Amino acid sequence: MVPPFQLMRPLVPLAATMAGVGALGGLLALAIAGGAWVVAIGLLGVLAGGVLVLRWPRAAFLGVLLTGPTIAGLVSGIDAGGIPVLTPDRAILAALVVATAFRVARRPERWLPSGSIDRPMLAFLGICLVSLLVSGGSLAVRGGMRQDLVFLAQGYGIPAVCFLLARNLLGDAAGVRALSAALLVVGSLVALSGLAQTLGGVEWFASGRYAASHGERAGGTLPSSGEFGLVVNLAATIAIHGLLRGATGARRVVLGVLVVVMILALVLAKTRAIWLGFAFSLALLAWFEPPLRRPLLLLSVVLGVVGALALPLVVDLEAMQKRMAEPEPIYNRVALSTTALNMIAHHPLTGIGFARFGFVDQKVDYLASAFGVPEYWAQPGVPHCEPLHILVLVGLIGFIPFALVIMRSWRLCATAVRWPASPERDFGVVAAIALAVFMLVGMTLETGFYQFASVQLAVVLGALDGLRCARERGAT
Repeated sequence: MVPPFQLMRPLVPLAATMAGVGALGGLLALAIAGGAWVVAIGLLGVLAGGVLVLRWPRAAFLGVLLTGPTIAGLVSGIDAGGIPVLTPDRAILAALVVATAFRVARRPERWLPSGSIDRPMLAFLGICLVSLLVSGGSLAVRGGMRQDLVFLAQGYGIPAVCFLLARNLLGDAAGVRALSAALLVVGSLVALSGLAQTLGGVEWFASGRYAASHGERAGGTLPSSGEFGLVVNLAATIAIHGLLRGATGARRVVLGVLVVVMILALVLAKTRAIWLGFAFSLALLAWFEPPLRRPLLLLSVVLGVVGALALPLVVDLEAMQKRMAEPEPIYNRVALSTTALNMIAHHPLTGIGFARFGFVDQKVDYLASAFGVPEYWAQPGVPHCEPLHILVLVGLIGFIPFALVIMRSWRLCATAVRWPASPERDFGVVAAIALAVFMLVGMTLETGFYQFASVQLAVVLGALDGLRCARERGAT
């Protein structure tokens, strides 16, 4: 005789789903009856997102990438009567994590075993959390430990979760094709928002705090020109690679237009690290793809000529030249980096403790400088160098797993570049360029604060690692 609980087991998911839908329906009715339309719309979004996550998890995950960099800033600026607004990307991601956890609990064999990248990634997160709880903590006036936990989650925790999800949801040929298309769409929309902001003065698509941080630089829907540049540069790399790899007909025209739009957006970002990153992208593309060297050279010449003729019509060249010659950011970086090195020398093993404002709160006691730059140039800001910032906060104990993630990710990319010619190998080229540019920009900008760009890179690397696992399973 079959035990009763085994007979009822298949009904548990259905019962849980009905209970969840019923609870959401009741809350939705109360919200509509009370005139709380923002809450009602949010509940409808949760209901639709739940259906999407349960039925089409891959599409839901791509929805996280599509909504995060494009509308999160707009949604976060909504006045919901004192209720914190959960942006669409985070709501979908949270639902997806819960649904994936249930699936893995029921069928653990469908989850890829731990790999060489996610192990040090999780170790780094654990070290940061322990450091935060033991010796970290920003000043109470800056939000205290709550701000530190938010920083850890946004800067490193959510990207790690997205890496694991991408590894399991997008690790096949169809997955990377869909991912490449999603990244191209996102980069194009972000680039267009940057052009609208700088050329048309349009700021409605970003929350007030985003708009205030843009100044004269293109930032569009993102908080800073640096993150804007990384998101657009990744899409530009995909577009240029696709254009030169034999796109024909309407696809060639669309990709050509998008390349021009995104390059103009990168110029208007007015961030030297991003300009250098784009040039580095082209150089790496020529290195990884020898047959594309001549077309890349021709494209560079054409863009140079078009830029020389068209840029004066849309860009204040005098302001651009002034930006390129500004010495103040260099002075600031010299003083901040020297101060950071002094802090590392005093706390080499464990750092000062993981905290969102740890460096800012404590750097006064360690001010230093070099090359004749006065110490006061260390105000304001954090060291515009991600490795230095990690060393300051968590010392060598935290930096070692951080470095292992980077080195093993690069080894993964280097392996993928050597695969036989295929769409998967093309994706490996894009991933290698994305990682290299992110690390290059991270030497002069605080990429740990770039949550959307970090998520994009994590997803690209996760999907590539999933491809590697699929190839190894096929070989055996």
